[in-house]
Amino acid sequence: MNFARPVRFGTVLMLDSTDQYGHADDGAAIDAEELARLITGIRETWPDQPLLVSRWSHALDQPPVTDSAPPGADALTVTRDFTDVKRLVGISSVLPERWLVVRPSVLLLPAQALRTAVEWTIRHTPDLVTLDGVAADVFYVASARAVAMVAALGGVPGCVTLPQALERLTGAGGADDEGALRVTRLTPRDIAWPDQALVSALDPRGWRSQRLGPLLALPSSARLAEALRRQQHALGDARSALRAQRDMTGAATPTDRREVLVVVPSMYQSGAQAAWAEVAGYLSPAQAAFVVGRSTVLQGILQATGFRVFEVGEGLAATSAADAATFFAALDAVRPAVVHFDGAEGNTWAPAVFSRGVRIVQHVRLNAVDRFRPVFAYADAVVGVSPHVVSEIAARVGTAVRVEHIPDGVDAAARAPAAAMMERAVLTDERTVQCLCVGRVEPAKGQLRVLEIVQHLGAHRRCRLVIVGPCGSDPAYCDAVSDRIRAAPPDTTISWRPFTYPIADLYQQAHVVLVGSRNEALGMVGLETLAAGGLLVAQRSTGYECIIDASTPDGLLYDSDEPASRVAERIAAALQDFGRYSVNARRKAAACFGASESAARLSRLWREVGGRG
Repeated sequence: MNFARPVRFGTVLMLDSTDQYGHADDGAAIDAEELARLITGIRETWPDQPLLVSRWSHALDQPPVTDSAPPGADALTVTRDFTDVKRLVGISSVLPERWLVVRPSVLLLPAQALRTAVEWTIRHTPDLVTLDGVAADVFYVASARAVAMVAALGGVPGCVTLPQALERLTGAGGADDEGALRVTRLTPRDIAWPDQALVSALDPRGWRSQRLGPLLALPSSARLAEALRRQQHALGDARSALRAQRDMTGAATPTDRREVLVVVPSMYQSGAQAAWAEVAGYLSPAQAAFVVGRSTVLQGILQATGFRVFEVGEGLAATSAADAATFFAALDAVRPAVVHFDGAEGNTWAPAVFSRGVRIVQHVRLNAVDRFRPVFAYADAVVGVSPHVVSEIAARVGTAVRVEHIPDGVDAAARAPAAAMMERAVLTDERTVQCLCVGRVEPAKGQLRVLEIVQHLGAHRRCRLVIVGPCGSDPAYCDAVSDRIRAAPPDTTISWRPFTYPIADLYQQAHVVLVGSRNEALGMVGLETLAAGGLLVAQRSTGYECIIDASTPDGLLYDSDEPASRVAERIAAALQDFGRYSVNARRKAAACFGASESAARLSRLWREVGGRG
């Protein structure tokens, strides 16, 4: 959108992927009524400013597009960019003097204080204004100069919002030809806001998790207090459930008795979830129950397989009374002989489990084994997924704790039928090479390196790359990946999808699966590639050296300093013998990483640790 006339302020309502009304496509429902309430609330607060809505989309590899504006707004931009600066630059070719950037929860704040903050900015014209105690993404005002400075840098690593980026820049002496940026944080006294203390009392997660619709019916001066009241009410309910569970501990008859309670509570630990999904079919629902993250893929698979599942909504965080109540309820219902932690949550909960006389197994899937050091004092056994992880654990626990090597497993027999595998193996020069890269998009996963390799591969073969995974720890890196995808040459097709399940079809279609990770302990992506008969091409790490054997053509390793053009040449040469690589890969998966063998070793460990071995 171009503004019809130069304006002092352009107000932008940012709708992110985490907002229930923020999804722009993929069939996601948008709560139009609540969006209309938000727009009305912002219009009432700042009635004289142009209002633009920036909505994030799952179509991650396309440029921003302008769509029809919702009622009350001047324009709507559907964006695939992750950082505020990229989104602001994509909105308009004519920048206002200043951007007023807000997210929906700004309407929890009193309108008069917000208006006063903008009026102060008009009088004093700093480059950035934020509110003391209010998260920077909820409300800030930035000058066109500040936006241009960050945009010229191509973003700042690890930063989503402009205030985050400018804090890094000003801390490093950020300036341009006009001198240093002027940054101001307004205090309650500056904007006549007497009840600002309520902000610090509201849980930071409350700014995103609040259902704003009911609150918008209240006067703006009363919303924050009501949000806090609701938070305290929910916390009270959770604590009541936790106290009730404490009073029942040991008294109730177990209703779902199992030998083992497996705890995989994180919603984001995709490798662990994929590993348990593979072995679930070879474990007995009569032997094990699970504590898992709510609405995860693993939860659905386990329930479909017949396992007793207990759901937690906050990753079994130490601060969650609700999750704690669920965990203790699971312990009482299952009354296990063994609790098997898969994740760092064991550091928090192992003492409580230990005090009940229950044996503890800790699963370690990371090279950073010191993250799990607190639980080692309580563990009866520790499982490492690869030999080097096992040796690192053993160096820390000595002979006091049993250390077991159980690699993750995959079910090769459940992959594509032989006929489909043979059809893919016929890779003529005319066929497009299908490439795949799976994992969170972040610097440690190396997607920019993968893109460089694939673009060089395009000089040898027509190819198509699909990147599958969410944006990870560095949104500026994700924007760089998006930009590189958009700039890909016409003979190389590249797309980026959010993580969806199942992705088995993508593995079965892929001729080449590329892994750019720098520090993998083992790598479920690699195991799934072998099982599907794809050509695995991975950056050298201790984990992938366990998977790819240089003496057997079952995959390729490349070094971090190896030119991308050279890696592409080696891939092109390997594709000439793709059928042999494919057969060897499937043999390796079946011989070394079978899901049935992994499940059998887990079951044997549980029996022995639990005293039934």
